[in-house]
Amino acid sequence: MKEVGTVHWFSGGTNDYGFTALPIGGRLETTGAFSSGLGSSWWTFTSKNATQGYTKALLNFNANTMGLYIDKRQGLPVRCVK
Repeated sequence: MKEVGTVHWFSGGTNDYGFTALPIGGRLETTGAFSSGLGSSWWTFTSKNATQGYTKALLNFNANTMGLYIDKRQGLPVRCVK
């Protein structure tokens, strides 16, 4: 899912699925400040409860995606995929 090569990703990517993910940041839920982060996360449709939503994440040092529940006040991008 990551952009091919190591220009933006430490571990590189192959973009096998044509998603071309780039490392981006988000807004911290506690202060509202922007964090550049070391990867990318995107909201999914799934919620755990009223305060936590499910995200999919790509990290700079790992080739796999991971899923986790985080506070919905944290600002993450949404990517619409057709």
